Amino acid sequence: MGRILLNVEDLSCGYGEKVVLKGISFQMEEGEFLGIIGPNGAGKSTLLKTILRIIPPLKGRIFFRDKDISKFSRIMLAQEIAYVPQQTQVWFSFSVMEILKMGRYPFLRRYKSEAKKDLDIIQEKIKLTGIENLVYSNLEELSWGERQMVFITRALIQEPKLLFLDEPTAHLDVGHEIKIFDLLYRLNRQNNISIISVLHDLNLASQYCDRLLILFDGRIEKFGKPEEVLDYRTIEKIYDTVVIVKENPITKRPYVFTIPEKFR
Repeated sequence: MGRILLNVEDLSCGYGEKVVLKGISFQMEEGEFLGIIGPNGAGKSTLLKTILRIIPPLKGRIFFRDKDISKFSRIMLAQEIAYVPQQTQVWFSFSVMEILKMGRYPFLRRYKSEAKKDLDIIQEKIKLTGIENLVYSNLEELSWGERQMVFITRALIQEPKLLFLDEPTAHLDVGHEIKIFDLLYRLNRQNNISIISVLHDLNLASQYCDRLLILFDGRIEKFGKPEEVLDYRTIEKIYDTVVIVKENPITKRPYVFTIPEKFR
């Protein structure tokens, strides 16, 4: 067992008096690629936002590298953890470079601009993600897939130990899905960035993630390796549909086939 990077203890999450999740406890090891899955409204995004202190927990404690995450200032947390939220409409005309430079804000002294070290890091991450051709564009000119690559690059410019992503391939075609998850997998394995990603696509989750945390009915339904948790009974229960689960002959990971009503 590797070193524990993130430890969540008896966490309850929600908004005001509305409890979305309760009794959430799990640990994540350094270097792990963890997927969070579950039906719509299960609390996947709420869990991410609670861990990130975007919304306060209703109960429980969260430890990052053995330190209570509530003891981190916003700046300290941003120097350790980066977050790529769900894609939203861009209301302001930022250039790609302006967006990328935002990734260095946690490391800049007040009223100071980027030093050579910061600019070198920005250029390094641009090359790492292969977005050199986008740097001189405005964000609003880009496709959804290109925008997502820009926001992932911005997150990497923070040089995080832990990267959170909330449905990073929403609205994207299968080609962009694979491109993004291939990149995330390389970052995880080659650059030693631990990753937690919310996903809707069970097969992407199965093929790329080391372990999966399944949320259902306000709690953790299952937590383990894809082959341990992606059985047809669990999937049919939480998604209320009929499926067949087979082994992918190439990856040896579970692959979920949905069965349309007309073929049942």
